[in-house]
Amino acid sequence: MLCLSLFGLLIVGSATSWISLREFNDSFLMLKRQVFSFLLGLVTFTFLYFFPLKLLKRYGYWIFVFSIALMALLISPFAISSGGSTRWVYIAGFQFQPSEILKIGTIVFLATFFSSSGLSQKDWKKWALALFLGLISVGLIAIEPDLGSAVTLLVVIFFLIFVAGMPFKQMAIGAPLIAGGFGILIWTVPYARSRVLSFFNPGSDPLGTGYNQIQSLIGLKAGGFLGRGLGLSVQKFQWLPQAYNDFIFSILAEEMGFLGVLIFLGLYFSLLLSGFQIGFRCRQPFNFLLAVGISVLLGIQALLHIGVASGALPVTGITLPFLSYGGTSLLVSMALCGILARIAREEETWK
Repeated sequence: MLCLSLFGLLIVGSATSWISLREFNDSFLMLKRQVFSFLLGLVTFTFLYFFPLKLLKRYGYWIFVFSIALMALLISPFAISSGGSTRWVYIAGFQFQPSEILKIGTIVFLATFFSSSGLSQKDWKKWALALFLGLISVGLIAIEPDLGSAVTLLVVIFFLIFVAGMPFKQMAIGAPLIAGGFGILIWTVPYARSRVLSFFNPGSDPLGTGYNQIQSLIGLKAGGFLGRGLGLSVQKFQWLPQAYNDFIFSILAEEMGFLGVLIFLGLYFSLLLSGFQIGFRCRQPFNFLLAVGISVLLGIQALLHIGVASGALPVTGITLPFLSYGGTSLLVSMALCGILARIAREEETWK
């Protein structure tokens, strides 16, 4: 976690320097904000490392309710709209993204529900209730709109339901229906539909819907094996919009090359492998579900972001944990690691 976060600070410092100078007359202002978020993340990590999991389970339902309530701020005067979506809230000098907190709340809720309700494979009503409540979270994120995060959370929910023991027959019926419904939703949202269509042929509109994908691929190719060098990206000079968050992987590849990408992927894979190892060694069902849910969340977010940057997936606008600019994303990622560390500590104590 520390290596990935420090790696991210280097890339963010480079990717934000020009726009930070233009907007705030300070090349390092955005980097300073990210460093502050990193330090706050360390505090959050430490707090959660010493926070007993039994309390997290005891208040799991209330954490979910609180995270749902935070989403209501998006229709308040504190909400900030940008690029046709409303995802941010600004209160007392602090800006945060409620959907990031909702992801944690949903995972904690499902882990609590599945580990304490005495589910049996025949108890389809409880399975349906858990799925319904989880889909409420997905729906709230989708209507921001933030379909990338909604897809991420949907995958996490399905994975948790599967490992919790939902009968395969119900999964086989429910999964295609929900996936199909989500596909219809994407097709009915104009900006999402245009992104999907441009994905198959970005050259059909190189200065419009296909522009970001083309510029991202240019950055990836320009990096070569060793990269242009830290701070020497060309794409960050607004050739690639949102280069410091939605396409930070492209900046990484351009400046540090294939070698830098391998180092980053190695670090990230190590983190995910540790998370899954912690989960599958757990004796307590709540800890197992929590660790697996966190690991899947971090993995899917990285997969979607890298897939978009490399042209393998349509543009989703999802950040890359630990690397993208954004205080909420970094803070939540480090908080998730704090929970994983706590699970590892308690499970080692039980052994």
